[in-house]
Amino acid sequence: MIPVCAKNANHHKDHSQMKDTSDTDRRWNIRQALQLEVSVSRTDHETLRFTSRNISMGGMFLGNTPEKIDEGSNLTVAFSLQTRQGASHHHLPARVARKSNQGTAVVFSDYDMETVHILREVLYNGALEY
Repeated sequence: MIPVCAKNANHHKDHSQMKDTSDTDRRWNIRQALQLEVSVSRTDHETLRFTSRNISMGGMFLGNTPEKIDEGSNLTVAFSLQTRQGASHHHLPARVARKSNQGTAVVFSDYDMETVHILREVLYNGALEY
């Protein structure tokens, strides 16, 4: 695993031997500890509710997830963020990257530029409390 601080220092190295990071954002994205109410919709249309532990540009970590969510499964995550510009609501396709005793890591599959800007603001300036 390449630590975040080494990412830019090693930009000239041969990347052909690097692992595919599309499944996880563990090393490439800044994370912000943030407890959000998150609705997770499975492909069978069952909706489950969780609290996030952190969020990044690439995904989020959900705490206390049940066995009903399988690694590799596709989901839709819905959450709201409060920033200086006001509340924003997001519904993003995601995939379960990994599970542990602490929860589940999901990777966002697709998002628009507005969501990118909001996530950047939250990560670098912090979210406001409701």
